[in-house]
Formats: sequence, C-alpha cells, structure tokens
Amino acid sequence: EQNWAMDNPAKKVRTPEVVTPEPGILSVEEMEKLFRANENIDPEICGLLALGAFAGMRSSAISKVEYHEIDFAQRGIHTPAEKTKKRRRQWIEGLPDNLWKWLKRTPESAFQLTHRQFMHRRSEALKRAGILIEADDIAYENRKREERGEPRVKWKPKCPPKNCFRHSFVTYHVALYRDAGKTALLVSHRNQQILFQHYLGIATKEQAERYFQIVPSSLWPDAKHKIQR
Repeated sequence: EQNWAMDNPAKKVRTPEVVTPEPGILSVEEMEKLFRANENIDPEICGLLALGAFAGMRSSAISKVEYHEIDFAQRGIHTPAEKTKKRRRQWIEGLPDNLWKWLKRTPESAFQLTHRQFMHRRSEALKRAGILIEADDIAYENRKREERGEPRVKWKPKCPPKNCFRHSFVTYHVALYRDAGKTALLVSHRNQQILFQHYLGIATKEQAERYFQIVPSSLWPDAKHKIQR
C-alpha cells in the first residue's frame, strides 16, 4: 500500500499443485439410519440435523437459528445479516418437503441449545447410528468387557466426512434437479460452476429421490423402509 516494493515477493514462491478431493457425503442408507436411530430418542437433534442434511446449512449457522426465524407459513428460513458468514441478510425458500416434516416435530427447545451443546448432541446421534466411533468409546467398551470376562471389541475409530451434511444436501439436490442455479441459491453460492465441477455425478437421480424421502417414521407410508434398531 505504501509502494515500497515494485513487485510482490510472494509471487516468486513456487506453490504446489493442489488436487481438490471429492466432497465427502453420507450415503442414503447412512443418512436414513442416522435419523431412524435418533428420532424417538432425541427429536431435538433430529430437527437440527435436518437443517444441515435437507437445507444445506453450515453447523455454525444451525446453532444460531432461532425458532421465530423459521417461517412455517411461507416455508422459508430468515437469517439476519449479523448471523451469516458474509454478513448479508438471507431468506431461503423452496426447500424440500421432508425438511418441514422434521421441523414440524422438533421441539422449540432445540433452538435454545448452545453451539457446544449442539455439537455434543450431534456426536451422540452419530454414535447411535454407528457413523462415529471414537477411540475413547472403544477403550470404555473394552474396560466393561474385561470386567465381565468377555473378549475385546474389534472396532476401529470411525468418523463421518467433514461437512458431510451440507455436502450431502448439495450433492443430492444437484443430482435430483440438475439445476446448479437453484442449488446455489439455497446454499448461497455465487459460483454455479463449482457445483458442476465438484458435485455433479457423485449421486444418481434415483438416490437423490430416496434421500429427500427420508421423513419421520410416523409419516412414512411404507413400514418396510424403517431401519431396525
């Protein structure tokens, strides 16, 4: 800014070629198992997880949502500018039907959780579905088994892909509608090309149709789709 250097010295630094990996998502079966394992145990967390899985909201944004910002009449979600990553007011509408079925059964108390409480409850929900296994869980289970004289478990640590809820929503939404502009609008992406480059082709339309049919079991028309606990 002071014009002390004619050229930017950082431009002479050789940068390595970075290959961007494909977005990590949950399969339709994993996502359904997650909701089935928790819908009767923790309906609060199911509603918050639905905001990520079926609305594409970031975890940091989910914990900031207040109940009155969800407009059931117009089926939209309002986010004030001070809560958004880019400091711009957002109004999201046109979200899938199954999101509203999950939100309809979500207690208002779910939106009073702190971010730390939300992340803890999310971890517990992932563990119930077998999607998250931490080293501490393995050690605890082995201690109990040793006390009972039982063989140790052969589990290995396991964790879901980073940002898997948002990435899953984008992937299946693009696969279902083949409309990058529509998906970009919902997740506040300015560049539609990113969606084509990184998300198109990961999932099929048939998988996407099943993904957005994951609803509370009390509203599910066919009992054979329920996953046994």
